[in-house]
Amino acid sequence: MNKAIDLKPTSADAYRYRCSARIAKRDFTGAISDCSKTLSLNPRYVDAYFARGNAYNALAEWGAGIADLTQTIKLDPRASDAYNHRAWPYLMNSEPFFTRLSISICAITDTMMMVPPTIAHLDGCSPMKRKTQIGFKTGST
Repeated sequence: MNKAIDLKPTSADAYRYRCSARIAKRDFTGAISDCSKTLSLNPRYVDAYFARGNAYNALAEWGAGIADLTQTIKLDPRASDAYNHRAWPYLMNSEPFFTRLSISICAITDTMMMVPPTIAHLDGCSPMKRKTQIGFKTGST
């Protein structure tokens, strides 16, 4: 993408595509920079607001992430992913959410422990292994 930008530095698409590559590499600061450049070239580029909002959220810059995802929704009210991604900052900062999530995971895991072994092992994963995969400690520490 760098060559595309060198050849046509006014291409909003080139910056937006490089932003995607940077997000894939977890270079969220670089992605934000590229999306900002995209938006300076085309202020109605919906995908750039969406990508930048997600990059801000990945850096726990919740206010900026919410603002960009809200702008995504304003420009395209049918952008359902923007609604979902805009909710994450609220959920990530909500202690009651994590308490409810923890209780739900425990209930699901405990229910799986009561399932007959022939059913619980159909996918090759034992209930105890599932419990470990979700982050519960199994056994003494």
